This record gives sequence, C-alpha cells and structure tokens, in this order.
Amino acid sequence: CGSSAAVSTAGEETCYCDVPVSHFWYVNHIYKEEMKRIERENGVKISAEVRVTFELDRKDGRSNALSEFINLVQKCLGESEGSVIPLKPIDPEEVRDTLKIIQKNESKLLLTLNSEEMIVCGPRESQDLIKKTLNTSQKTFTHANTSVGEPTWASQDIAQKIDMSIKDQFADAGLTMEESSWKLLTTSFNEQLTKIKTKFGVDFKESDISQGKVIVKPCYKSSGGNASMESHAVRALLHLYQKSTTSPMNLTQLTLSGPALNGAHTEEGATAGDNKEEKCPICMDAFTNKKQLKCKHEFCEECLAQSKKSMGPICPICKDVFGMVKGDQPDGRMSWTSGSYSLDGFPDCGHIVIHYDIPDGKQTEKHPNPGQHYCGINRKAYLPNNKEGQEVLHLLKKAFDQKLIFTVGTSRTTGMDNMVTWNDIHHKTSVSGGPACFGYPDPGYLSRVREELKAKGIK
Repeated sequence: CGSSAAVSTAGEETCYCDVPVSHFWYVNHIYKEEMKRIERENGVKISAEVRVTFELDRKDGRSNALSEFINLVQKCLGESEGSVIPLKPIDPEEVRDTLKIIQKNESKLLLTLNSEEMIVCGPRESQDLIKKTLNTSQKTFTHANTSVGEPTWASQDIAQKIDMSIKDQFADAGLTMEESSWKLLTTSFNEQLTKIKTKFGVDFKESDISQGKVIVKPCYKSSGGNASMESHAVRALLHLYQKSTTSPMNLTQLTLSGPALNGAHTEEGATAGDNKEEKCPICMDAFTNKKQLKCKHEFCEECLAQSKKSMGPICPICKDVFGMVKGDQPDGRMSWTSGSYSLDGFPDCGHIVIHYDIPDGKQTEKHPNPGQHYCGINRKAYLPNNKEGQEVLHLLKKAFDQKLIFTVGTSRTTGMDNMVTWNDIHHKTSVSGGPACFGYPDPGYLSRVREELKAKGIK
C-alpha cells in the first residue's frame, strides 16, 4: 500500500489505504474467499473507489483534461456493468470463438478470467454476442457490477437466462415426405417411431400439409428445448423413413394406386414377385432406361434420379452408396493424440483426442459467398480409445478427407456469417456433461455417428 489513514465520517471511523487498481482487481478476484473471511471475522465491508490524479505536464492542461475525462467516463458508464459467466460448463474450444470476437476493436470488450468464471464488460450488444457464443447448453449468467468498489459481483439473486442459439438446420427445417409415407410410419412402423421418441425425449410435429406432402419436425418434450437431442432424433427418423420406403409394405401400400390400395394389391404383388427382375422396385412398373448399381439392384433412370435427389447417392434397397459423396470443407488438417483417463461410460480404455485445424481462407464457388474471406477454427473432439472408438476415428478420417466434417456458413453459436462450422456429422466436443453438453456419458453415440457416416457412404 502506498499510504493508509483513518477518517471519521458521520460518527463512524473509516479506514483506507492506497492500492494500485490492477493489484486490487487481482486480489479481489483470486483471493475472493480470503476477502470474505476478513470482512466476516472483523465485521467490516471492504469497498474501493479509484482516485484519479492529473499530473501537470503542460500549463493549463489540467482542468481541460479533467472535463474531458469526466465526459468519457459518463459516456461509457453503462459499459462497465458486465456479466459473470461460469467457466466450468463451457467447452474450452468455445473460448476460441470468444477470442475472435474480442479481437475486433469495435467490440470494446474487456474480459477478466480466473479458474471459475469470466467477467465480461463492454457494450451490451458485444456482451450478448459473447453470451451467445458460450451458450451451448442454456447456461445461466449473472449480471456483474464491475465497479472496483463492489467485491460481491456474483452474489446477485437475479439470473439472466439466455435462449439457446445452437440449431441444426436439418432439425430446424424438418423432414419433408409424402403424407402417405408419414401415415405408414405412424401406423405400421409406430413401434420403431415410439422408440425414437423415447430415446431422444421428443415428439414429432407435422405441419405445412399441402399437395400430398408433410413436414415433420422433432420437438424436445422438456421446457427449454434440446438442440442436440432434436438433431439426433430427426436423423433417426430419416433412417426409419429410408427403411420404410424400401419395405415390401411400402412397395404395395404407397406406390400402387386405385383399387390396389383397397385390397387388390395381393395379386399385383404376386405378379411383381413372379417378374421382379422386370419391374422397378420403386415405381413397380416396367423399367424405363434401366440402370444397374454396383450392388446389382436395378431401377428406372428417372426413379433412381429422384431417389438420389431425396436420399443422396444411396441404393434405396440396401443403402449401399454408389458414388463418393464430396463436401465443401475448406482445406485443413486433422490429427489425434491419446490420453490415459477414461470417458464416462467407457471404463478402462483411455481416450482419443481429435484435433481439427482449419485456417482462415477465401471462399470458393462451392461456398455461400465466393471470393469473400472466411474465419477458420480449431476444434477438439473425444472418442473412447477402444476398438469401436478406433474404428469411428478411421471413419471420421475418411469423412475429413472427403471434406464432409466442416462447411462454410453461418455459425450456429454466434450467428456470424462466413465462418467455418460443423457439418451434420456429430462430434463429442466435451468429456463430460452428457448429450446436452455434447459430452459423455452417451452410450448410443458411437452407433449414431456410424449411421451418420454411413448415410454419406463412409463405412
């Protein structure tokens, strides 16, 4: 301390000492419990005010400096009221996106970090962007009074709940299908549909029924929603839909018309069985420009083109991919290391850490804004270091080489455009927190990601 004194104010004696602002800031954050103990045991309240001095450097400059300084302080007074964000639920990789926001001069952000929390000060819109970036599991933030004189910043009772902003575009848009296909799923495949609902805690809502089509969207049952579970559910629904479209039940109930739907399909089905090599399994009619896939299944050229448009280059019968699926992922690097501790749900096998590094670059014709720059990312993902985990790692490497892991677009966490973002192959970016935090335990994850990879021909 530079100096100390005791003064009497309104019958009470007040002690003070001069401490550099930066040092008090440090002590008040890192030794918070010790500060509370001093207050509690001695019956005092420690507060602080900054004394700003103006040392004369040239004649008549002091009063003008004081006036300008007061104007500046008053102008940005609201910006110093910050927010306290707990760090423990936050994926460390998300902090990288946060740093990119801070590095922009116009954000005018000041962050203070310790082992437990982050204090964000700055304009409200910049604070909101930081919160949005770090909001992967509907975390709760508290407002902080960042006046140096108030040490109990995180003690306020009122918390601000931030709406979840991570959205899977596929889950958000829903699955479009023929109304007759949806009816088949809700009747003949109701047991499998119920399992999907139960497993991911969702209901399926149908909407926009027009011209014989329906859009089906997953809706998480609990309040607040869960983007991760909705994302998994819509992909499970897609897999069930693909399965239903090639089932014998579907071939008779959905592709035949008129009397066939009222019971005459038995005879027609028998005819199809007797002459199955001469009828397209999609339209159940004679082949037109017959095409044979490498899996030996045959279709009409137009039927196959329509199937490819809706399902991708995947055989409607056996789901074999008949062409390499290539993505628009920018150039980058994938590597991995191993660690000794085990992930929840996968004991005694250690873990694998995948490192993705996509540097900044310029968008190509495949991207939303050709010629414009995009912001790259560094990401980590985690797998159990067992046989299945190693197999998934190999599949993810194939997907990375086919440019399927990332894409360029609008960030689901920040809402910022021209960003490298995850595509639709799910990764575990946290070692804990369960599915809601994109972490473990999640016993069904490895099988789900295999299905996502298989849908792109990675197997």
